[in-house]
Amino acid sequence: QAVWGPVLDPPASGNSVILDRPATIANPQQDKSRHTTDSDMIPDGDWMLRIFNDNINTREYVAVCLVQVVGLCESRAYFTMQDAHHNGIAKVGEYNQEVAECYEEQLNEMGIMCDVVSVDGE
Repeated sequence: QAVWGPVLDPPASGNSVILDRPATIANPQQDKSRHTTDSDMIPDGDWMLRIFNDNINTREYVAVCLVQVVGLCESRAYFTMQDAHHNGIAKVGEYNQEVAECYEEQLNEMGIMCDVVSVDGE
């Protein structure tokens, strides 16, 4: 009986090994009602995440944090950062309250000045 080492060597007898082709499963039509995301259920939440311009963080660092924490694409993160730089404040997005507060906490931990406010102004 042959012993296989960390690298798969052919069997000592010289016989070749034939592997069966793995079975493939056709991708069934996905049921949208079972696979939803927050953005499918609530495209715009009731809470706005805002960032503020500061003299501590570089603009590039702020943009990278927005990509890493909030998941913005690089161009959107750069635009949002520039908006805050020129106007002193910028809207990052509207989310449900839990998500907005989670993003706020993570951004604050990274040194980004931000807050969450109700879209309704309450």
